[in-house]
Amino acid sequence: MVDTGATYSFMPASMLRELGIAPHRTMTFRLADGRTAEYPVGRGIVRVNGYAEVVAVCFGPDDARPLVGVVTLEELGLGVDPVKGELIDLEPTL
Repeated sequence: MVDTGATYSFMPASMLRELGIAPHRTMTFRLADGRTAEYPVGRGIVRVNGYAEVVAVCFGPDDARPLVGVVTLEELGLGVDPVKGELIDLEPTL
């Protein structure tokens, strides 16, 4: 699932560990309901629509649904077409 309201991508910790991704820090995040929570963060290769980049990934509970956040989309040069509900290629700016 893609969530443009989420900063980083969020994946089940067990899945990230199986892929050989290790956390290198812990960060505090504001959740949608206003609470805060701490999660470990690591770096992994994320592939979406044929593009791949090394991005920050948060280690969530093992029952968490994988979520692609806006930083991952930007790193991949992708955006969301809100009308069609599809990912689109962006023309990045410098």
